[in-house]
Amino acid sequence: MKTLSRILAAGVFAAFLAGCTGVNGTFLVDPLIDEDIQVGDFNSWLAHEYQRRTQVERDVDMEWTHAGRLAEKGYAALNGEMVLPWVPSDWNVAPGDMAELDAARARLMAALESGGRQRTPEACAKSQVYYDGWLEQ
Repeated sequence: MKTLSRILAAGVFAAFLAGCTGVNGTFLVDPLIDEDIQVGDFNSWLAHEYQRRTQVERDVDMEWTHAGRLAEKGYAALNGEMVLPWVPSDWNVAPGDMAELDAARARLMAALESGGRQRTPEACAKSQVYYDGWLEQ
């Protein structure tokens, strides 16, 4: 009986740890920050900028949930996925701020989709990450 109790306790503890530290990509925070990202194309710049923002959320703001969400986007960019700026309606945005954020996202999307990712990858990546940071704040 004692052995069974220990096994159950260990299982509950492991599940607790997984639930607490794996929420919203927080397992990815430190590995992304430690990643050596070589920049060049848009996705590599985007990953680099999400890496920078993830570190700020972890070290300055102490916002592990936001850091995890940003790290997920950084790794998606590193893996060559199309990573888009967040949509204001997916966040708890005050109704009075929604129009400004929607308009800013529309301008950003127009710049990205009109060849900005290829012509100015660094500037477009920074713009996307700054927009996401603005929305998150």
